[in-house]
Amino acid sequence: MARHLALALLAFALAAVVRADDPECVGSTGLVSEGEEGEFFATFHNDAHYAMNVYWVDSSGENHMINRLLPKNKMESNTYVGHVFRAAKTSGEIVREWRITKETHEVRLEPCGEDPGEYMAEDRSAEFKSLVHDQAAPCVGEDSSKWSCIRTTSREDVRKRDITQYGFHEGEGPLRQNFDESYAEHIARMPKITAKGPGFLKMDMPAAMKAHLDNFYAEKRDTAQVHDHIPGGYTNNDLYPFDHINLDYNRDTHQHVIDHMHPIMEWWTNMTLEHTSTFGVRIYKRHSMLINHVDREDTHLASAVIQVAQTVDANGGWPLEVYLPDGAVGEVFLQPGEMVLYEGAWLRHGRPMRFRGTEFANIFSHFKPLPWSGTHAADRPSFYGFKKGRCSTIADEGGSGCSESIKAVGHHSEL
Repeated sequence: MARHLALALLAFALAAVVRADDPECVGSTGLVSEGEEGEFFATFHNDAHYAMNVYWVDSSGENHMINRLLPKNKMESNTYVGHVFRAAKTSGEIVREWRITKETHEVRLEPCGEDPGEYMAEDRSAEFKSLVHDQAAPCVGEDSSKWSCIRTTSREDVRKRDITQYGFHEGEGPLRQNFDESYAEHIARMPKITAKGPGFLKMDMPAAMKAHLDNFYAEKRDTAQVHDHIPGGYTNNDLYPFDHINLDYNRDTHQHVIDHMHPIMEWWTNMTLEHTSTFGVRIYKRHSMLINHVDREDTHLASAVIQVAQTVDANGGWPLEVYLPDGAVGEVFLQPGEMVLYEGAWLRHGRPMRFRGTEFANIFSHFKPLPWSGTHAADRPSFYGFKKGRCSTIADEGGSGCSESIKAVGHHSEL
């Protein structure tokens, strides 16, 4: 019921911005792409109340679709000075055509011409609910490499871990605990963007998405390059290099993931979301690890880890950790074709266990609510309030972590 109400309100709000005096669409003037100099990212904003298809135009004038840009959303695309893009309504009518220059690499797409009708998201709640796993299902068997489950580990059991299997080792980098303390101040001010649950959800990929990624990975695995340096000091990538199949250069697959994940994330949050980033395929190798951390508070509020492929040792299951209230740790074990949705801007997460296996391939997709501009905005919304116990995790013992920032929020009892 709430979902139908949200969709009805969205349709009403979008219909309200239709203007009778929208100018005529510019259409195409026959521009084609030229040159390959000055690579950078261009930003395109859809200011219309309807979706638009964005195309890159090659040197022969042929269109190549790179994104279906939803109303009031924006996208980034790597491009070059001299390249040409077109935007069209879903009916095919060309809205605008433009050439990238050093001065014009941020473009706003305004409504024009005949109104193509209201944008109305399809209600796929039943489909998405069918993909959700039993979050309380036990981890079955002794071989963790075959597990698909969520295991909760107590503070006491975390303290008994073999430290040689976790985090940085001597000579590899900063010798510290298995979580980051340097970027945590915003945690206490981050609202929940899901109404129920612990802030994460384990589920299957849609079948079409799994089939596409299976074929893509089989075809492209041998083209993987060594992953670039990853800033932040969260990984040991510089010592045990990850591999990378760059989705920025595989636009069809990049867009395929976005097209599937966007409605799933809006269903999970019951909010209109803006896509902010999708990247990968990141391929972790033996001894890889990623300490627990939180993501960017402005852009990475609703996120997904998508499990593409894995080859692991016997009993080498490699969970995504999430820090839970009262010092507990959730360990999310995935198999290929599965994924976990999570609120990564306040929920500490990572893979501090050192990987035991040959490869472990992930894609990451990130979104934010449309009215959100960061925790320091004077009019920041509270959405679904603040998760109780978020500042009582194992990272907050001794007054560290977000516990020092509780007073800034004014919701002491909730944190």
